[in-house]
Amino acid sequence: MDLWVSEKGSEIGIANLEVVEALRHQETYQQNWHVHGNALELHCVFSGAISYEFGDAHSPVTIPGGFILAIPAGVRHRAVDAEGTPSVRLVTRWLRPSGRIPLSPFSLPELKELLRTAGAQPFEVRRMSPRLARAAREIFRALEENDAAYVRRLAAWNFLAEAAVPGETLRSADSASEPGMPAGNVDTIMAALCAYIRERCGEPIHMADLVKISGYSERRLFSLFHERIGLTPGNYITRCRIDRAKERIAASSHPRLLDIALSCGFSSASHFSAVFRKYVGKSPRAYLNRNE
Repeated sequence: MDLWVSEKGSEIGIANLEVVEALRHQETYQQNWHVHGNALELHCVFSGAISYEFGDAHSPVTIPGGFILAIPAGVRHRAVDAEGTPSVRLVTRWLRPSGRIPLSPFSLPELKELLRTAGAQPFEVRRMSPRLARAAREIFRALEENDAAYVRRLAAWNFLAEAAVPGETLRSADSASEPGMPAGNVDTIMAALCAYIRERCGEPIHMADLVKISGYSERRLFSLFHERIGLTPGNYITRCRIDRAKERIAASSHPRLLDIALSCGFSSASHFSAVFRKYVGKSPRAYLNRNE
């Protein structure tokens, strides 16, 4: 087994990410039996295959390339090679938060809901959607290339948000078409919509898009955003753009505010400055000087 990288979440500013590992298995491989008492474990396989055995009534499962498996906390398990097939995979273990998570783009209720929905199909091998596969590869690449901590942090948050979107299982993959935004309960759909907005907040996002992918009417969406998040859809989009802008300002030693404005979905520097002042209480330049 070649271990490309193993990193603790505290090293990249995510207190409830216990560990993230990018792994490549070339030879026969078998772990010892182990348990993670308070962590949801997510396994993404890019290529090859890896099998998991469980120390209870659950049958062994094999995860082929392009699929993901969630293992809930407290389940005794071990990974074994799938008939000697080499594999490349990403493993993350997420702790359930008990308080405020520093540098998180999510509120505590949002974060708990993301973790709940990410592990809502335990022992089911799910197909990775294109967005989830892209988010997983972002983490893998950032770890392998030792990118800055903020790059890995953004990739990890994006990965968790995408992992919470339910997808088709291996059992139904042969007969199902590629899913879009899934049908499901309100919490699941709202978590998926929020993830969709956060991923694309640097691009134009129209209400018609949210209506189409959620299946709700525009009036119903306004009501749900107000009830669950306390903001209108438009205000939530703006908040995500401001959060992204603050992250980029803090991460760059000599940022060009116009470049940041355009990359975060604002049409001009003046529009960005006005909105930033409204949400943050100071101009982008003053915020930059404070950080410096």
